[in-house]
Formats: sequence, C-alpha cells, structure tokens
Amino acid sequence: MIQSLIVNYDGAEVKMCYAVQTLGDYIVPLGNGWSEKFVNGGINEYATTKAGLANLRDYLGGAAVGFAVNGAAYGAVIGGVMGGVVGVIIGAGILSNRCNQGQADIKAMINKGRTKGGIRLTLTAEFPICSLDSQTQCAI
Repeated sequence: MIQSLIVNYDGAEVKMCYAVQTLGDYIVPLGNGWSEKFVNGGINEYATTKAGLANLRDYLGGAAVGFAVNGAAYGAVIGGVMGGVVGVIIGAGILSNRCNQGQADIKAMINKGRTKGGIRLTLTAEFPICSLDSQTQCAI
C-alpha cells in the first residue's frame, strides 16, 4: 500500500504561501512561501526567496514540535504533501527529527546569505537541495 501511495503521488506539488495580494479578480502570492513536492519517494521543500526561506525554516520548526507532541494526527492539521502523505508513511517521530534537521539546514542557508534553497526528506535521510526536483545533496 505504501509503495502504491509513493507511485501515485510522485510529482504532486503544493505551493505554500503566507500572504497574498488581491489584484482585481486575481489573487497573487507575494513570494514569501515555498513549494512542497513528492519526488521519487521523498519530499522536497524549496523556497525561491529570502522571505520564503525564513517562512520555511519556521514551518519546519513548528512541524517538528507538532509531530513530536501530537503524532501523526498533526499531519491532518498542516496538510500539504508532508502532512497528508509523508506523515503517515514515515511516522511522526522520524518526521519530527527530519524536520528539526531541515530547520537547521535552512537556518544555515539563511546565515550564509542564500536567497533560495531547500531540503529533501526521505525515510532514511534529510539533506539540503539546490532545486525543487533535486534528489542529491548540495553544499550549503
């Protein structure tokens, strides 16, 4: 069943944004969010702006605490690819640890002056990435 979920959701992407602006009949994200994408059995979290990196860092920190305190039920609260699928597959305790590691990597990117970057979470690892579709680690 887990293998089926991984295959069925591969390529699924959710764009997370913290604020939007209304322009007439259109709602435009303000570029302070990030994208979550299921890529070949893992989840990639990637921001393309400095504000997006800061929000991703905060999101990962909150998710780490949420999964640690509330378990897999927290996944239903946060939604997205991580909450809806990965929280069940990986497990809340492991995902909490991966989110803590991811938060530290994003913080290091911010401290180095990066304006874009992200992380990849898998069952066995967490590491920094340099593009939304990446499956390999990059230097911070």
